Amino acid sequence: MKVLCYLLVSFFSVSCMAQEVTDQIPSFKMVLSNGSFFSKQNIKKNKPVVLIYFSPDCDHCKALMKDFFKRATDFSKAEVVMITYKPLKDVDQFIDEYKIRQYLNITVGTEVPTYFIRYFYNLSNTPFTALFNRKGKLVYSYRNETPVDDLISRLRNIK
Repeated sequence: MKVLCYLLVSFFSVSCMAQEVTDQIPSFKMVLSNGSFFSKQNIKKNKPVVLIYFSPDCDHCKALMKDFFKRATDFSKAEVVMITYKPLKDVDQFIDEYKIRQYLNITVGTEVPTYFIRYFYNLSNTPFTALFNRKGKLVYSYRNETPVDDLISRLRNIK
């Protein structure tokens, strides 16, 4: 009987821990540079969402940011959520370096200590970019390089 109970408890524990990957924006939570929290519930409704998982010191991420911020106005009709796994001091430096405070549609934060997005998408490399439509449904994702021109084209084609 003890073995059966242990197996049932183990099964339910594993089942509860398993993430169901859907094509919707995951229920993330991140800490902003001012110490407040931002989550899926804070995303503005009826706007496309660009989610970028990055590391401020990653060369591929730096190349993406360079291209992205050259074309930042092309993303003005979307909500851009940038999430890192680095500490808040790195988030602050990133925000200052790219002058992100001037963009009202861009939110940057860290998911430390939960790493929810990293585990949800099973990420081992950065950057990761996901584009969601106005209803929060995944349109396309980039697991390695993110060609900004392609991302903008896909964003413009969202109905």
